[in-house]
Amino acid sequence: MTPISEFLLGLSGFNGEEVLKTNSDNKKRNLSFRDIVHLAIIDEETIIKETSPVFNTNNMNEAAEGATFQLLVSGEDSSELIEIPDTTKRRNNLRAQIQLMDDMANDFAERIAEKSEEEKVNDVSMEDEIAKINDQYIEVQKNLEGKVQVRQQLWLEMESYKNNLLSIKELLIRFKLLKFQYESDLKRLNFIDEGEYLLSQLSSEDCRCPVCNSRLGSSEAISANFRDSITAEIRKIELNLSELNSTILTDENEKSELEYSVAEVKKKYSECEREITQNLEPFKTSIQSKLQDLVMKQDKVLNLNSLRKQSISISEKRAELIAQLDQLKNKDGSKGVINKENLASFVKLIQSFLVNWKYLSSNAVVDFDINWRVLDITIDGKPRSANGKGVRGLLYSAFVLALLKHCYDEGIAHPMMVMIDTPVKSFKEKDSGFEDPEKAEIVKNSFFESLSFWSKDMQVIIFENEEPPVSIKDKINYQHFSGTEGIGRATFIPSTKEK
Repeated sequence: MTPISEFLLGLSGFNGEEVLKTNSDNKKRNLSFRDIVHLAIIDEETIIKETSPVFNTNNMNEAAEGATFQLLVSGEDSSELIEIPDTTKRRNNLRAQIQLMDDMANDFAERIAEKSEEEKVNDVSMEDEIAKINDQYIEVQKNLEGKVQVRQQLWLEMESYKNNLLSIKELLIRFKLLKFQYESDLKRLNFIDEGEYLLSQLSSEDCRCPVCNSRLGSSEAISANFRDSITAEIRKIELNLSELNSTILTDENEKSELEYSVAEVKKKYSECEREITQNLEPFKTSIQSKLQDLVMKQDKVLNLNSLRKQSISISEKRAELIAQLDQLKNKDGSKGVINKENLASFVKLIQSFLVNWKYLSSNAVVDFDINWRVLDITIDGKPRSANGKGVRGLLYSAFVLALLKHCYDEGIAHPMMVMIDTPVKSFKEKDSGFEDPEKAEIVKNSFFESLSFWSKDMQVIIFENEEPPVSIKDKINYQHFSGTEGIGRATFIPSTKEK
């Protein structure tokens, strides 16, 4: 079974042996019908694009697209081009690497120049200074840790004294309460004893108690045993009170000693705290700051030295690449550029179309930019891409139609069909490029009028929203698509009902 591409190429007049270059090394492949389609079928977005009609949307395929255009203009494919040997690719690769080395070398040179001013201290002497300050830092850190430990011990000692002092104070409060109780008991017992003595002085039998009115006899007031008990209790309380006073005195002395100890330890703690906060910690911070500054300076010096080493390494690598490049032989092949002589009749056709369409005067200069990145027409030095949408679409139409007519006239293979979607629609847009609406209307009518005289061997299909002039409709195969079933022909592709 014949592939569809080969079948369509055969219908277009190609023998199937045409080849196209695909890259700058002149690598080749066979022509495909897809390479021609974009020059024969143009949609409404493509016709107003700023890039050349030669190129499709895929930039990776521009070499093959340029070769296709050259084939249609001259009838010559890329078979005569000499494929560039692998050494050329290797040379290009080496040149790219050398350029990269040059860029890197320049970058390193700028960075080294910026940092050279910072290299004020030799990195060896800086190491000694860093070591010296680091020793000072270790020493002050050791002293600080010792002082912190002493402060901790003083705090614990002070808290211990405070706890003992609190206990002594609690005991003294209780002892004083007990002493008060003993003294109250002594007063009560002494009162009873004093009362008994006073009652014993009473001798009158008529003496009566003021409460119960009973007679009081001196011999009956208090018994001897009770009196002895009172005396014994008084002696016991006095003994206990004496011992309690001794204990209170001892505790008061101990309290005074503890308060003195707390004050002394607190004083030592404050001195230690002051030594830490006002001397050791600020000194440590100062040394730490100096050490950080030196380390940062050292990093800058080391970074600068590293940049210099890398710069030397890049220079050495560049020298190696240049040596490798010198060993390769210069065997460039053909570049396969467009030959401007083959474009003469093609450009004249474009000019004649634009004159017939009433867009240009007969003395306008139409040229073709053969720059491989451009490959497009210019009018009086102005590139097609610099015009508005309407003008770009008109010039695009002139390009593909002239290519069709050129191939027809020169007997060069071509599908002999061009299909264009809305070539004059953009004439009415704000960015059309037509400053005069009347001229745009004249160009549109002239465009359709010109196509009505084309040979039937060349098929031109125009899809357009604009109606051609009534005088032209009978000269062409005019089809109106109503868009509504039941009213004339509804669509380009008939529906089942229409069939």
